[in-house]
Amino acid sequence: MRIELPPPWAFRSLPAPRGVLLGSPVTRGLVNDLAAVFFQRKSNKAKGKKQKRLEERAAMDAVCARVESANKLDDPLAAFPVFKKYDRNGLNLAIECQRVSMLKPGTVDWAYELTRANMQTLYEQSEWGWKDREKRDEMTDEAWYLTVATLTPPLAFSHFDSTWSAGGGAVLVCVGRYSYYCCY
Repeated sequence: MRIELPPPWAFRSLPAPRGVLLGSPVTRGLVNDLAAVFFQRKSNKAKGKKQKRLEERAAMDAVCARVESANKLDDPLAAFPVFKKYDRNGLNLAIECQRVSMLKPGTVDWAYELTRANMQTLYEQSEWGWKDREKRDEMTDEAWYLTVATLTPPLAFSHFDSTWSAGGGAVLVCVGRYSYYCCY
């Protein structure tokens, strides 16, 4: 149960209890002690809330800085050259990670057609429905494509971007949107 105390100046208008003089050092000390407790609690709460806001802002700034640095990369796989090639069991594959604007001509059209072939029926059965223009816009925004190919055409792709989500305290970076492969 929380008890609200009146401000210290309100004590002057209260009638004096029996046997206590309002101007006495005991009464002044009591009033000062009560005022100190009342205002100290309030300032501690305010300080705690302000500190929490500052910590949340610092955490958000750190997340935004990480997302920004991820979006500035020219090639996220540059630091991992061993993953750019796969040459085992008769498969000789090249793996590339590029922005949609840097893809070879026709790759986005191929990826869109593959997505439509694999997903259009599922979208139409859901409440979302399939919308050609929206899906093509989504696939050509400033996102990344991870493509797997022999020479041409690509065999598989993954469409992703660097973003954040602060829901439940989790931060998600590089969320994959689509990952499909083509069988010839």
